[in-house]
Amino acid sequence: MKRKTFLCILIAALVLSVVCVPAAAELSAGDSLVTQKYLEKTVKPALILQIKDKADAGFSADNGLIKDISGNYNDYVVRLSKSGLAKHMAELAYQKLVASRSSYLRTTGTRLVLNKGDVLRGALGSTYTLYSGAVWIGGTGAVVNTATGTEHAAVTMVKYNRYIQTEKTATTLTATQNGTEIFVAGAYKITRADYYDQQNEDMAFALRQMHLMSGTPDGMKLPKQLTRGEGLVFMLNFLGVADEAAKTEGEMPFKDIPGWLRPYAAYAWQHKLIAGTSATTYKPDDPMTDFEFVSLLLRILGYSDTNGKDFVWKYSLDKAASLGIYTAKEISYLDAGNFVRDKAVYSLYYLLDAKRTDGKTMLSFLIDSEVTTVEESAAARKNIARQR
Repeated sequence: MKRKTFLCILIAALVLSVVCVPAAAELSAGDSLVTQKYLEKTVKPALILQIKDKADAGFSADNGLIKDISGNYNDYVVRLSKSGLAKHMAELAYQKLVASRSSYLRTTGTRLVLNKGDVLRGALGSTYTLYSGAVWIGGTGAVVNTATGTEHAAVTMVKYNRYIQTEKTATTLTATQNGTEIFVAGAYKITRADYYDQQNEDMAFALRQMHLMSGTPDGMKLPKQLTRGEGLVFMLNFLGVADEAAKTEGEMPFKDIPGWLRPYAAYAWQHKLIAGTSATTYKPDDPMTDFEFVSLLLRILGYSDTNGKDFVWKYSLDKAASLGIYTAKEISYLDAGNFVRDKAVYSLYYLLDAKRTDGKTMLSFLIDSEVTTVEESAAARKNIARQR
């Protein structure tokens, strides 16, 4: 028993060492837990007793007892206060102790690098320390700055101050500089600024059924930013000429095309489907914009932007809207944020209904070209339940 009690005191000391920082004022019940005096005189004794009780049971406990203890804990209304945090910390220590079967409780954390616009969210009790860069604390939650003993809902984070997540967990920590470094201890979730939740997997599958799209060895990677080189290949696959294009030889003006892309670029150049960023460059690794991709689509419909004949590439979205290819709502969708592969899929799927300059729909043209068939296209499209 003495060994267990000693062990519990050691665990409690290790846990408390994470959050004990000097501050000025004594707190009363229900106040935020921030001062070292408060931690030492009030929380620590209660925590030691609770861990002792749980560890005495836990070393010989079966799964049923552990489940009961967890269930009872989940019934608490946990607040970052004297009683609430004591229960919370005791439960965390107990869970780690049972999981590890070890006499040593190790507290670890993670040093993260965030870019501008990335958003970090933490669970109750998680702590944050800013090392470099800048972070804005916002949302509808709140954190406690342990260096000052104050609760904040909206504030610029101070470097090297430790913040504890309160029970108001709808807090957002948004990086306002690239390369921001922040240390997090506890559970957390990051939403990257360039995150994209794919929406058009059904359309991608339909295009593949019609032989109008191919994936990658790692899948279709729909949330990935589309590059200019990939956009070119997307278009050739859609036209059903990728295999033919792969055998193309001949000169083209672009000097920055890698070997794997050269035959595709040569084919597209010779058929007046692409334009460079200059007389000698194509910049295949640059992100493709929505208006660059829609320019490709207008060209395969038979429209030309040479000398501004039918449209100007910078205003290809306006031209597509005027032709009824895409609605105003769809134009807004394509134009918002990065132009990812998922949006390219959406663009290609509804291009099937667009009229070419020869009067045929794009789908009719592809059927006549024996890229797909009436039966294949009908079977694939019947699985798209959404309405435009």
